[in-house]
Amino acid sequence: MAYLVKLSTLISRLCQLIGGISLVIIVLVTILDVGARYIFKLTGGEMGFTVKGSVEIVSYFMLFALLAAFAAFVERSQIIVDVFTQKMSKALKGYHDGRLHDGLLPYRTRLHLGTI
Repeated sequence: MAYLVKLSTLISRLCQLIGGISLVIIVLVTILDVGARYIFKLTGGEMGFTVKGSVEIVSYFMLFALLAAFAAFVERSQIIVDVFTQKMSKALKGYHDGRLHDGLLPYRTRLHLGTI
């Protein structure tokens, strides 16, 4: 079991690294593209170079960043959003994990809407 935990941690760290590198590439491509357009505007079109396919590059690396983030932060087959749960007490977190994730909330919602 310890081997699986170590493997899961390694995969999570690798996905975090891939996501971080993807975000850095997105920022660099965007800065380069905006800078090239600004230089083109300042020189009146005499110095013109562009980043070919910058929209596609940013789109693909955004895909890599999102997929890597999803893979890196999956825990107990749910994506944990710590922003909402970090200030909760242990009792409230237990209720949240036990009731809301196990389907009681969707059941109550369907019951309330009259679909059951």
